[in-house]
Order: sequence, then C-alpha cells, then structure tokens
Amino acid sequence: MKRRSCVTAIAATLFVAPLLLHAQTAQRVFRVGILRPSAAPPPSDIAARGIPNALRDQGYLEGGNLVLEQRYADGKPDRLPLLARELVQERMDAIVAVGGPAVRAAKDASANVPIIMYGNFDPVAQGLVENLARPGGNVTGVLIAPDGTLAGKRLELLKSAVPKATRIAYLGAPADASTRLQLA
Repeated sequence: MKRRSCVTAIAATLFVAPLLLHAQTAQRVFRVGILRPSAAPPPSDIAARGIPNALRDQGYLEGGNLVLEQRYADGKPDRLPLLARELVQERMDAIVAVGGPAVRAAKDASANVPIIMYGNFDPVAQGLVENLARPGGNVTGVLIAPDGTLAGKRLELLKSAVPKATRIAYLGAPADASTRLQLA
C-alpha cells in the first residue's frame, strides 16, 4: 500500500503541480508607446483608433495585458526627441513612430527598443534603415509610400511568388497621383 501512495504522490506532483504553477503565473503586460508629430486626435478619429483596435484583435487589451502610452508633439517636431526619450525611460516594449522625424527621434533615443515606423517617407534615403529587405538595427515597419520606393519591392515579391510571369498588369484609379508615381 505504501508503494501505491508513493506512486499517487509522484503522479500528483508531475501532473497537478505544473497546472497550479501555470494558474499562478501573472499575465505579462506589454507596454507600447505611440509617438506622433501631430496634435492628439479626437476620440472619434478612426485612424487614431487603428492601432488599439488592431492590437485588441490580436488579444491585447488596454487595462489588461496592454498599456498604451501616447505622445503627441502638437505639430512641433523639435519636441519629438524629448517625447521619444520619455517613452524609452518608461520602458516601452515597442514604440510606434509615425513619420520620418518621429522615427529619427525614437531611433536616436534608443538602439534597443523595437521601433515600428509608419508613414509616407523613404526610410533608406533618410538613413533610418539600411534597406527595405533587411532594415537592420531596431527599426522596422509599414510604409505608405506613393513616391515609388515600394513599387520595386512589390514587383520583386510578385516575381518571387510567380517566377515564370513575363507580363504583369495593374488596375487602378487613373486620376490617382500616387498610382502614377508608383508606375513611373
């Protein structure tokens, strides 16, 4: 009977203890900073709600496992370096920087905090990344670049997905200036 009790105790330790430990582990809270050169948008601004909504769709909830710290320069780019340093000092897990000047300020403030750039600019020409394929450093992100910087990359990706393609067509709004720049 002693042997059976010993086996039961070992089984309980092996199977139940990890479950109890897991149940006691606190959920990690992620800290994300948002750095924008503009003024704070009104709560009804759909674009401003985009990042929190996208994070919520991925399971990150403000007040739960997510803290969003937003900094706005109120149209004064000279404030961006101070605001970026504040976010770094508050130990953000990542910083979303909108526009080239905000990315520069965040990059100058830290070489370790991941920076997600967002905007309509050429990060290679501004010296923020080495190239689009392999940005290097702590800067990565999403670009909305109508000036042709991404057209070549898109074509490269398409050619790698369909290597035998010899002709490619594009359908778009003819009056759209950004489309004309991409195709030039």
